[in-house]
Amino acid sequence: MSGTIARCCCGLSLNEHAPDVKLEALARLGASGFRALVAGGPSMTTHRIPTATERWQVKTHTREVPTNAYGTVEFQGGPHPTRARVS
Repeated sequence: MSGTIARCCCGLSLNEHAPDVKLEALARLGASGFRALVAGGPSMTTHRIPTATERWQVKTHTREVPTNAYGTVEFQGGPHPTRARVS
């Protein structure tokens, strides 16, 4: 490995993604493309950086899954903090 952390277009490292997302990446990229992604190698950029006409979007690049969270979730980074009650 080169020591470079492979990052997704969403900003998370590959290891911060759920196992099923990693399997999907393996299926889409093939074994050699997936190895390059994990290693942070040169071919990684052909798979992980959107083209000039493509923007990363929550609606098309994520999917909803059930949560095991409970309590109050506080979202940060917007113009003002937002909270959601989860039960």
